[in-house]
Parts: sequence; structure tokens; C-alpha cells
Amino acid sequence: MVHYEVRGNEVVLRKETPLDIAFLQAVEGHLSEWQSDADDKAYNDL
Repeated sequence: MVHYEVRGNEVVLRKETPLDIAFLQAVEGHLSEWQSDADDKAYNDL
């Protein structure tokens, strides 16, 4: 995978590290505390 970033008149390419899908799936269940309607209202415009 390749990540790119635009810096002014330049484009910088970097090799991305692979995602650890098993880790992300394990953590996902613990992040639900930030999925309330109040959170959506507070952070929707970020």
C-alpha cells in the first residue's frame, strides 16, 4: 500500500505498513462509548 501527501507543489509517497486486522477488530468493541448521539452532536463538524 502507498500513502500520499500533498505538500505545496510536491507529492510525497510513503510505503504504508499493513494493518493488523485482528487487533483492530479486538479493540473495536471497546470504542463504543464514543458512539452516542451526544458525541455525534458535539464532534460532527470536525
